[in-house]
Amino acid sequence: MSDIYVPGVKSRFNTETLIEGLMKVERIPKERAEKTIESLKAEKGYWQEIGLRISTLRESARSLYSFQNPFNERIAISSDESVLTGNAGRTAVEQERSFIVKQTAKADRFLSEPLDKSFRVEPGNYGFKVGNDEINLNFRGGSLREFTEALNRRGKDRIQAGIINVKSGTQSLLIESLVTGEDSRLQFSGASEDLVQKTGIADKANGSTQNILTETRTVAAGERSSLPFNSDASGMVLRFETATKVRGDTPPLPPRRDDMAMLSLSFGDGTGASLPLLGDSENFQVHELNLEDLARGKTIVSLEITNNNTHRDLSIRNVSVFDPQAAGGFKPRNPVSFAQDAVISMEGIEIRRSTNSIDDLLPGVTIIAKAPSDKPVQLTIEPNREAVKEAIISLVGNYNRLMAELNVVTRNDERVIQELSYLNTEEQEEMRKRLGAFSGDSTLSQFRNGMQRSVTSPYATQAEQDLLLPQIGIGTDVRQAGSSAGYDVSRMRGYLEIDEKALDTALADKLPAIQQLFGYDTDGDLLVDSGVAFALDGITKPYSETGGVLSLKTGTLDSKIDQEQRRISTLDRQLAAKEAALKRQYGNMENAFSRMEKMGTSLDQFSQRANANNR
Repeated sequence: MSDIYVPGVKSRFNTETLIEGLMKVERIPKERAEKTIESLKAEKGYWQEIGLRISTLRESARSLYSFQNPFNERIAISSDESVLTGNAGRTAVEQERSFIVKQTAKADRFLSEPLDKSFRVEPGNYGFKVGNDEINLNFRGGSLREFTEALNRRGKDRIQAGIINVKSGTQSLLIESLVTGEDSRLQFSGASEDLVQKTGIADKANGSTQNILTETRTVAAGERSSLPFNSDASGMVLRFETATKVRGDTPPLPPRRDDMAMLSLSFGDGTGASLPLLGDSENFQVHELNLEDLARGKTIVSLEITNNNTHRDLSIRNVSVFDPQAAGGFKPRNPVSFAQDAVISMEGIEIRRSTNSIDDLLPGVTIIAKAPSDKPVQLTIEPNREAVKEAIISLVGNYNRLMAELNVVTRNDERVIQELSYLNTEEQEEMRKRLGAFSGDSTLSQFRNGMQRSVTSPYATQAEQDLLLPQIGIGTDVRQAGSSAGYDVSRMRGYLEIDEKALDTALADKLPAIQQLFGYDTDGDLLVDSGVAFALDGITKPYSETGGVLSLKTGTLDSKIDQEQRRISTLDRQLAAKEAALKRQYGNMENAFSRMEKMGTSLDQFSQRANANNR
């Protein structure tokens, strides 16, 4: 049935097949051009892969000697990170300091009594104060949750509130300051005063602060002074600041006497109690003492100053007695924590800060107080050797990946791929596609040789002359002497190996020399001009920079691809015209044949009629 001719449906002479056969021959130049484009694109991809590897190696090299190199990074190591830690910047000086965290900085956090879940907050203007910052909330009344949500929106980073289910069926209101430090006490005003009393957060404070002495009073050597005051010691704290000034070395008469027990309390019953010994400091030091521990139920009548020294003057100022739990006329009933400064001692020097993060004590170092402890904590500032090690390992890894790429594209040896044990099956197949792709390219061979010279040459350092990478555990063969490993042809390919133990030892013992091995200013002009990393940067720069070797290679390939694509466009137009012409020719042929057939049929019919008439 396939050979039956149906006029208007099927070509009598199978012209479609004939035309397709003729066009197949005509398309050969286009197909060759398309294959050429595929080949050029593949070649461009190989160059781009090499370019990516070169750029990555260059970045690794530059990171080892640029301004941001890891050799200048510092790390803070704490002997007890649960008590104190530190963050060291690049400007930090190598040192070791001893700290004692006496107390950490905290913020006021007050909890109410258990409240019924139906408790409602009355409308009003609720005022709060955190240090010098005032927060005012005009609340139209509502549930406890609505109040906390409104206060949190208003308080932002200064104050916040929350609801805690302390007991079943009830809820407690927690109001807390978000600012640490004793100068950032949480205080209440306006409708807040009624709220904190109604909810049991705080009560009116009966006592108040007594300012005993505000100006500076100096008690010279051999003199006495008395500061009278009257106080119930229960829950009260005595605060004062002292400074001492030691006179010159002229021998005093009578013989020199040192006595740091210069302060004491006098009680109403005629007895007294000595305060802790003072320390020498020309700068005023803050002291806070719990009077309840010193008075033991007795009434204090004065602070006595007795300077029995022969060569030391004492100055005292800002003497006051206060209730540390009271602030703004209120004393919290259920305090979770009180606002207080961080107090730490560094090498015996006491430091107070309003925050646990202290960045103005050691240049370039932020000290973070975590928890109080009586035990000294050692904080050591030293180079970040781990960061240096990671940077060196990254450089070696990127060097080897580039070397592997160069070996693959410049050699026709399958073993080059088999030696790369870290490749998976898919990566090996991709490598095989470009095996020997540039085997005749002298540019890559010269580049590869230059890389090998960069990592095998000796480099001068300030500490040691002619330092080599193998001396810090990096080389083409860093196996230990006496190793039973036999000859390995892959070690001749130029790959680098790392003896990690040897590298760790070198980083611990001669870090400055290692820094100079990778990048060193030999002539003192503040510009690095020698070293492994500097050399690798120099040899990769002409290839990776804009307008460099690789840009020219890929640019040339782009031009060839564009040329072939224009040729294909021209061929497409020619093929379309050729196919149209063939279709017209074969169409005309079939039409002519059809007319001849019709004419033949007419002649036959005429002949048949003539014969019939003759009979």
